[in-house]
Amino acid sequence: MLVNDFVLKAGYSDSIKAELLALRAAAEASLEDTGKAQATLREAVALDPTAFQVSMTQIQLLLDEDDRQAANGQIDAALKEYPGNPELLLLQGRIALAEGDIGVGKQLLQAVIESDPPNFISIYSVNARLNLVEQLILEEDLEEAQRYLAPLFGRTANAPYTNYLGGLLAFEKGEYDLAEQRLLKVLKVAPGHAPTRLLFATVNFAQQDYEQAAYFLSKYLAVNPEHLAARKLLGRSYMRLDQPGEARQVLQPVMDEASNDTELLTLVGLSALRSGDSAAGIAGLERALAADAGKVTLRKELASVYMTTGETGLAIQELQRLMDRGGNEQEALLIIGSLRNGEFEWAISTSLDLLASNPQDPAITSLVGNVFAASGDYREARRYLEQALSLKPDLIPATMALARIEELEGNTDKAIVFYRSLVGANVDSVVPLLALARLEGRRGNTQQVVDLLQAASKEFPDESRPQILLAEQYLREKQYQKVGLLLEEAARDKTDQPVVLFLQARLLIATGRHQEAVTALTGLLEIDQESAVARVLLAEAYLHMGSVQHAREVLGKVLWQHPDDVPALALMTKIEILSGNLDQAMRHSQRIQKNYPELYLGYQLQGDVWVAKKKDAEAGRQYAQAWERMPRSELAIRRAEVVLRSDNNEAAVEPLLSWLVEHPGDLRVRRFLGATYHDTGRDDLATAEYLKVLALHADDVAALNNLAWIYFQGNDPGARTMAERAYRLAGDNPGVLDTFGWILIHQDDVDRGTELLKRASKQLPGVAEVSYHYAVALQLSGEHQQARDILETLLADGKLFDGREHARQLLKEIQG
Repeated sequence: MLVNDFVLKAGYSDSIKAELLALRAAAEASLEDTGKAQATLREAVALDPTAFQVSMTQIQLLLDEDDRQAANGQIDAALKEYPGNPELLLLQGRIALAEGDIGVGKQLLQAVIESDPPNFISIYSVNARLNLVEQLILEEDLEEAQRYLAPLFGRTANAPYTNYLGGLLAFEKGEYDLAEQRLLKVLKVAPGHAPTRLLFATVNFAQQDYEQAAYFLSKYLAVNPEHLAARKLLGRSYMRLDQPGEARQVLQPVMDEASNDTELLTLVGLSALRSGDSAAGIAGLERALAADAGKVTLRKELASVYMTTGETGLAIQELQRLMDRGGNEQEALLIIGSLRNGEFEWAISTSLDLLASNPQDPAITSLVGNVFAASGDYREARRYLEQALSLKPDLIPATMALARIEELEGNTDKAIVFYRSLVGANVDSVVPLLALARLEGRRGNTQQVVDLLQAASKEFPDESRPQILLAEQYLREKQYQKVGLLLEEAARDKTDQPVVLFLQARLLIATGRHQEAVTALTGLLEIDQESAVARVLLAEAYLHMGSVQHAREVLGKVLWQHPDDVPALALMTKIEILSGNLDQAMRHSQRIQKNYPELYLGYQLQGDVWVAKKKDAEAGRQYAQAWERMPRSELAIRRAEVVLRSDNNEAAVEPLLSWLVEHPGDLRVRRFLGATYHDTGRDDLATAEYLKVLALHADDVAALNNLAWIYFQGNDPGARTMAERAYRLAGDNPGVLDTFGWILIHQDDVDRGTELLKRASKQLPGVAEVSYHYAVALQLSGEHQQARDILETLLADGKLFDGREHARQLLKEIQG
């Protein structure tokens, strides 16, 4: 309607008429009326060929026709009229990148960025930064990518693509918490964006949050059921969650289509074995070994497939090699341009024609392989890449491309072989070693991860990533001394590196040095003032120190800039609950629910608020909604607790039992179930649960101690043995001291029992039952006055405790 109603008034100058006609031509082109657009544009050119919009529309129409060479010429002409124009430079930079002229493309994008006045980022600079960051991530120059992306979080902090690239960059750097935070912002405005869902799930898996990984992978596969890598990652997630039945259900449908996929066959075999189907499990593993003889080993879990977007980047690297040789540039340029536009059929056809003219050229053969890889046809990609290697065995880009394809398809063993060959060839890049470390980490081979990262750090001393990744690995393993040494070394060379300071702060909090953590985080925020992750960690440090007001102030600044930041809202909710500001806590939890309705956290936090308000029914409803979105062990316990307070003992255990059906190895939930049975008078069921805990972990102190107490109450002679085992493992635990001491004084070992109970009462002076036990021991030891003093104090304050009636009778006896 707007195009049809377009009217040129007689009073307009030729220049204005030309601008308006050019806009009309652009609109007609967007409606795919190319003939009409060209005619309108000719009118505009006749009026004023140098008008800016005329030039822009000419360029756009040429790009629509894939005539990049002519478009570049038009841009050069326009730049003579409008020198340094950032919009023109941005287009020229994009064309250069699309054609594989990476150096020129990057220089042009940098020129756009540098054209901004101080303390200002234009829309052209925003787009230039995003394009440059894309390229730098492809080149795995992550530090430089971070430098160009960081300013955008002040300018376009909530822009989806800024946050997607930020999430991808953080993931590639191993900064999983930051990746999660940024991807959540994308999902808020585009909850169905498939690449973000897949990357978010991959981040969750790397964080070992397998429940959330499974949730988002399920959502992704509902829309993209053919994505084999996502399906295998979901299978691995279920295996990590000890849900082999779910893993089989996910993996089985693609068995016919991927019958030679070694990892898939192994996963199916292992899931069958864990489901109790030995015959199917053995058959699956035999098929896996037959598909890749000598390279498949039985293991708990297989490797994880990581998210990659580098196929086109590899093709561009091959193009650069062709251009350096000086041959077939134009065909290769057109191939890469078509890849950029997603025109895969044309790219494949053209690349094959190019190969037909150069059948023995390994670089062109490798380029064909990369074109097939970019189109998603990994089978053909492998064929041509392997052919390229047969022509030139040391063709590094082809080897790297094959390694990436194997990773993407989940063939981890094969990917590792390729990466190891690159390491063996002494490639001057840290990337193969880091890739090997990443893959071994997802296998659970932590020692190999450490060995590889140490080797990378030694071989590439100027690279910061190996040291940082090694520090993060040690931090996960709670090897705090090693973390400290690594970070000290990293800080000597890169004292201004934010990630080093961030890891130092995490280490300080983990080791209880909260004031030092505050100092480190304050220093980090001087370097990166926009870091919401650092501010939330600073608030956490203040909270550990008891400085609630400081924590609130820090989070307030985060929420002022990023009102929907989930970690900040979650921590603020907890602070308000602790402070008794329950209405404010409720508003924070509701904000998370509103912005992220599919995320469990908002409902769980609101349930916590209702618990603080002593409204268990409302809390239960919120916990149930959180459970629907993502069942978790802590939610099973929370749901049980609110029902227990209503004295509905049968209903209370239902969420616990439901969770344990799928997660029989969850010791925390099984202990809680045992305690629930004991507290509600069902000691036979409690005993069964504690024995299951001990079958899984023979040195579980809580299970040993609680089982000793149940045996003692039931006059079971095994009580002392259980209590003594717990004591040997945790001789300073006051609960263990109380149980063992109480049993001893009832089995004629009064002296030893009294000593243990004395230690327990000293550690738990406010626990009436422990004080009562100690008073009984003192009475049996002949210390009547001490026993009397304790009993009088206990009975005077009216506290209820097990044994209160006996304590009253004992006091009467002592008083005579």
